[in-house]
Amino acid sequence: AGGEFSLVCAVSNFKKIVNMIKDQTCYPKERELMLAAT
Repeated sequence: AGGEFSLVCAVSNFKKIVNMIKDQTCYPKERELMLAAT
C-alpha cells in the first residue's frame, strides 16, 4: 500500500508541475475554457 501511495503522490506532483509549466508558457484562454467546462 505504501508503494501505491507514493506512486499516487508522484503522479499528482507531476500533474502539478505540468500545470505550472503550462501556466508559464501561457494558455490563459484554454485554461479559462477548461475552468468553465468543469
